[in-house]
Amino acid sequence: MKKLDYLAKYTFSTDSPYDTHWWTNNITDYHCHADYYELFIPLIDGLTHYYNGVSSDIDRQCVYLIPKNQYHRITQSVTADKPALFNLSVLPDFFDMYTELYSQQLTEHMTGKTQKECIVLPLSSAEYDYLIALSDKLMFLVDENKRRKIICLILSAVAMQYDLKYKNIRETSGAESYAADLQSRIDNLEYLETSIAEIYKKYPISHVVLIDAFKKLTGQTIVKYMVARKMSYACSLLQNTDFNILTIAQEVGYDVPSHFIDNFKDFTGLTPSRYRRQYTQKNKSD
Repeated sequence: MKKLDYLAKYTFSTDSPYDTHWWTNNITDYHCHADYYELFIPLIDGLTHYYNGVSSDIDRQCVYLIPKNQYHRITQSVTADKPALFNLSVLPDFFDMYTELYSQQLTEHMTGKTQKECIVLPLSSAEYDYLIALSDKLMFLVDENKRRKIICLILSAVAMQYDLKYKNIRETSGAESYAADLQSRIDNLEYLETSIAEIYKKYPISHVVLIDAFKKLTGQTIVKYMVARKMSYACSLLQNTDFNILTIAQEVGYDVPSHFIDNFKDFTGLTPSRYRRQYTQKNKSD
């Protein structure tokens, strides 16, 4: 790499499409990469990353990816007797070759078509240990074919992790709007005769994610919220119509009257018949 000045543009200086090294007890100049991407994995705590003028502590159990032409530097607050970072520099074409199959979104991010932020990918302990083991093996290999295979494994694993994160973000974001839509439809009595299983099929996300988003929105599970809305509607029917209990049970989506009566009693503390009598007596006395 060639440093031009303090605000340096590092350029690729090897015939290989990638370069690897361990970074130890060092402070980098504020620099960017003119023609390649950088990937690094922290090996110790106590590192700080400055990225386009914003500083943040480096989380050790993460992978960091930096697009071209983004100024950054890394500082180390304590001296260590082992490497602080595993660093991998990759030319874009080589990077795309091993990541595009697993994550088109990662390719778009790194080329700047969508954004230019530093990518920070949290890792599980197993994922982190796997990548560190690959980096250790890579640093001591001489055979170029074997080195390339390990680079392929690292890039593929990172791309899959990014795609999982992107999917989760997209699904979580969508879940919030789907939960709001579901609440509105329940409030408007659109799902009185629809089973919970059929409701799940109406939204293109997993039912677990939908349930979680709905509970965060309303404070209740979907099932409890639906039952409460049905019972509120049943109260209105008991107050304002002369429908018999069987008809009201069917109107609010219960084929088995006993199930309706049990849920109504849990909701109001009264059976439907007693609730109607008390409401009627109260109106007469008023």
